[in-house]
Amino acid sequence: MRFSIWLFSVLTICSTFSLFSQMDNKSVLQLKEIMKGKEFIGYWPENVAWHPNGKSILFDWNPANETEMSKYKYSLIDKAITKVDPNSVHDNLEFDENQRNYETQYFLENGNLWRYNKSNDLYTEIIKTDSRIFNIQRLKDPNQICFQQSLNLFLYDSKIGSIRQLTFFKKGKENEQNEKKTELSEQQEELFKFIQEDLELEKFRENRKNNSEKSIYLDQRQIDYLEISKDGKYVFVRFGEYPENKNTTVQHHISNSGYSYTTNARSKVGENEPIHSFGIFDIEKDSLFFMKFDSLSSILKKPEYLKEYGDTSSFYEANRKIIMHRPIQSDNGKVVLDIRSYDNKDRWIVQILPEKNDFIEIDNQHDEAWIGGPGISSWNMVSGTI
Repeated sequence: MRFSIWLFSVLTICSTFSLFSQMDNKSVLQLKEIMKGKEFIGYWPENVAWHPNGKSILFDWNPANETEMSKYKYSLIDKAITKVDPNSVHDNLEFDENQRNYETQYFLENGNLWRYNKSNDLYTEIIKTDSRIFNIQRLKDPNQICFQQSLNLFLYDSKIGSIRQLTFFKKGKENEQNEKKTELSEQQEELFKFIQEDLELEKFRENRKNNSEKSIYLDQRQIDYLEISKDGKYVFVRFGEYPENKNTTVQHHISNSGYSYTTNARSKVGENEPIHSFGIFDIEKDSLFFMKFDSLSSILKKPEYLKEYGDTSSFYEANRKIIMHRPIQSDNGKVVLDIRSYDNKDRWIVQILPEKNDFIEIDNQHDEAWIGGPGISSWNMVSGTI
């Protein structure tokens, strides 16, 4: 009984104290300030990354509520935070996980190729060109790197200082120029001898050029990616044929001019899907082989929900449309490919055997609703975690 009276007294005192405390709490905090987000509570560092030399940490920050975030670095030597000059090649370079095992790190600056030496902190511009360089890839040989310009891959060897073009992809059709010949141009060729001589000389030069390099014409296809093997013997290519689907539009009613306007948006979900193919280009043999995925498990299988609409057959007559993500290569040269079906029902993981132009199916994941889950992207354009 005495304990109950004591507990009641304590709770009464605490409640009274809390009541008077709230009466003195006259906060000026308003909802419109809370809704400002980072402008009100302050910006925190984002996109944190190491510098390749391991002596500083880079991050994006906006401590002064400026229009946009800026690059900052924290020095592990003098324990100071300083703002980075956006035009500084040295201070803006971030550690590349894909080049962690190499003494040098290659990177791009304004479309030009640079090299950073981790041991002596030396920066060197390797290639400066008006044709943008991208898609840097490291090979097993530390002296060699691969990069892409336009539709093709090039190999740079730092040991001998050479650059070699590996692929010769071209837009259009092989005989496209011949098809465009007019009746007048053909008549001119017949009448004027010097035109015939020029054409013969041009044909001779073209044939001599083709003896050393074989152009591959894309026709209606596009190159989605080019990936060289670690040993430098093969190039993996994904081609895409994209239908001209009609875009939808979005109406905007708020504008500076006071007039509404429309912008294009993605096409409808039920529109035609792209057609992808996967090729292996043998550099030594100068030949392109297209991989056939007919043997994938359940590649012909129809979704179960179609039976609810009267479709009693369980299989399609042709393979379902699939997309092959960028190959993943191990340090010992093994190549793994993540493949998705466009109906989002299946995911395949296969090992590519480029020397045999074949593959081994490792796993097939199927979901009648939608393939996804931890580590698996729910969008078939993204591979997820492997």
